[in-house]
Amino acid sequence: MKVWENVWNKYQPGKKFDAFSVHNTQGSLVVMDALKKCGRDVSQEKFIDILETKYTNWESEHYIGSTPLTFSRTNHVGMHAMSVTTIVTGKFEVVKTYQDYEKLLKK
Repeated sequence: MKVWENVWNKYQPGKKFDAFSVHNTQGSLVVMDALKKCGRDVSQEKFIDILETKYTNWESEHYIGSTPLTFSRTNHVGMHAMSVTTIVTGKFEVVKTYQDYEKLLKK
């Protein structure tokens, strides 16, 4: 979490860093990852093809609190479910129920 907090503080000085600060940034990370996969020969067609064929239940190696993203030729939505996340133990924790949240608070 410290890495993300440092980035946040650099570009958002004076604003509070919390789980909401980076919620759903997975979309930005998948775009950057897909552009890297395009290589130097980037085109709109190549970018779309890579998203449609290479991303099923994709999560960044630096998970930051979003649900996995999936794209296909017939579905460009990406995120098909929402999750609530919180930072309790110095890392993101997915909260599915209120009881899950209560358990996290006891850690």
